[in-house]
Amino acid sequence: MTFCQSCGSPIADGVKFCPSCGKPAMQGAPPQPQVVFQPAPQVVVLQPAYANPMMSAMQRSSDIQTSRTKNGCLLFAIGFLLAVFSGVGGIVACIGLFGYLLVLVGGILIVLGRTAYTPRHQNFAILAVVLVILAIVVAIALAFVVAAGLISAVNKVHPNPDEVKGPIMLLCAMPLITGSISGLATVLLGHELTSPTGRKLLYVGYILSLLAGVVLIVMGLSIVNDIPSYVNDPTNARYIDAVNKIYGYAIICAAIGIIGAILAFIAYYWAYQRVASGEVYRDMGMPQLGVIVAGPQPVMVVAAPQAFGMPQQSASPQGFKSCASCGTQIMSGATLCPKCGMPVH
Repeated sequence: MTFCQSCGSPIADGVKFCPSCGKPAMQGAPPQPQVVFQPAPQVVVLQPAYANPMMSAMQRSSDIQTSRTKNGCLLFAIGFLLAVFSGVGGIVACIGLFGYLLVLVGGILIVLGRTAYTPRHQNFAILAVVLVILAIVVAIALAFVVAAGLISAVNKVHPNPDEVKGPIMLLCAMPLITGSISGLATVLLGHELTSPTGRKLLYVGYILSLLAGVVLIVMGLSIVNDIPSYVNDPTNARYIDAVNKIYGYAIICAAIGIIGAILAFIAYYWAYQRVASGEVYRDMGMPQLGVIVAGPQPVMVVAAPQAFGMPQQSASPQGFKSCASCGTQIMSGATLCPKCGMPVH
C-alpha cells in the first residue's frame, strides 16, 4: 500500500490515481503535516508611569501640582470656615483674620498647582491673581483718597460738615468696590475644581458679598445726611442714634458675610474631595499617563479614564485616537489597544 503525496490518503497497490483527490499516485511515505509557526499574541500591560523612567518625571510633576491644588482647596475651605468668626468682634475676630490668612495661602497653592489641569483652569487661576492684585491696588488708592479728604476737612479753621460726606461715602463704598473684584477671584479659583452645585454656591456667595457692600452704602447715605444735626446737637443724642444705626447695619453685613463664608467653605471642600479622589480629572476628560509594555520596547501612551474603570469621555485629546472596541484613547501611532488588545487603525 502506498500513500498519496498530495492528500496522504492510502492507495492500494497497482492503483495509478488517488481515490480521494484524483492526483497521480506516487510511491513514498505519507506526507508530513505542515507546521505553521505563528507569533505569540502580544502581551499588553498598562503600567503606572513610575514603572518606566520614560514618564516618571512627567508623572511626578503632575503629582506635585495635584498635591498643591488639593492642599490649597483644603486650606481655602478651612480659612472660610474660620472667617465666620470675623463677624463676631472682639478677640474672637482674630480667628477670622487667621482664616483669611489661610485663604491667602490656599489660593497661592491652587495657583501653583494649576498646570496639572486644563488650560481653562490655568487661565482662571492667572486671572484670579490679576484680580487680587487689582483689588489690593484699588483698596490702597481708595484708602489714600479717603484719608486725604478727611484730613483736609477736619484741619480747616471752620470745618464744613458737608465736606466730610464725600470721604465717608467713599469709605462705605470701598467694600463693594474691592469685594466685587476679590470675590470674583474666589469664584474663578474654584470654578473648574468644584462640582456644578459648588459653582452655584460660589455664585450665590459672590452675590451675597455684593449685597453686603450695598448695605454699607445705604448705611453711609443714612449717616451723611444727618451729619449737620450731629454737629449741632449739644446733647449727643443724635450721635448715639447714629452709633446704634451703624451697629444695626453692621449686624446685617456680618450675617450676610457669615452665610457667604459657609457657602464658600462647602464649595471648596467639595473641590478638595474631587481633587483628592481624581474626580476632577474624569470630569475634565483629561487622559491618564501610562506605559504599554509590549515586547522589548515599551510604548508610551495616554490612556483614557475608562481604561482605569472610569466613565468614557466622548472627545479625544489632540494627537490621540480612540479604540473602536472599547473607546480607550491611545497615541495616534499605536496599533494595539492597551485595554482590550484589539488592533487600532
